[in-house]
Amino acid sequence: MGGKSTLKVDVRVIAATNQDLDRAVATGRFREDLYYRINVIQIVVPPLRERTEEIHFLITYFIERHSRLFGREGFTVPPDVMEALIKHSYPGNVREVENLVKRMIVLGDPSLASTALTVRKVEVPGASAQRKAPGLAPSLKDVARQAARNAEREAIAKVLEDTRWNRVKAAKLLRISYRALLYKIKDVGLDQPRPESTLTT
Repeated sequence: MGGKSTLKVDVRVIAATNQDLDRAVATGRFREDLYYRINVIQIVVPPLRERTEEIHFLITYFIERHSRLFGREGFTVPPDVMEALIKHSYPGNVREVENLVKRMIVLGDPSLASTALTVRKVEVPGASAQRKAPGLAPSLKDVARQAARNAEREAIAKVLEDTRWNRVKAAKLLRISYRALLYKIKDVGLDQPRPESTLTT
């Protein structure tokens, strides 16, 4: 920093995030030029709640590892506790699994008597808006938001139809970035129609 000569460097940048960068770029919360600079090879790791078949293996591995480290060889958990551990949503992913197992071993608590296991429900985006108390009318903000969404969907669908789903042209006509258009197509639930097949004899 502050130098007057050019220095050549050979570096490899590895960046990680738990945010949806496609959405952040589309909504202007993340710089589009920076996104394209760092997004060379993308590795998407789904959250543990979407890889439930791995939970039993991870629990078993961490029990073996930490029971050895803490001198508690032979530490096991009852089948019903194992079932509860497997059904847990683990919003903290693998690190939460390891810390939970570690607490059980350190406290000598295979039955989860003193180790908290709070089952957290995973919220689906938009689900809270759908769960309205019976008898309550939607707010004006909700009505306006839904109307705007419907109008946006119709406008995008029309432009895509006019351009025969050429999304580059559609983005220019709509005066938004190509990346933003891709996000909005997905967000409003538009699917490209499949070309009709023809039979020749």
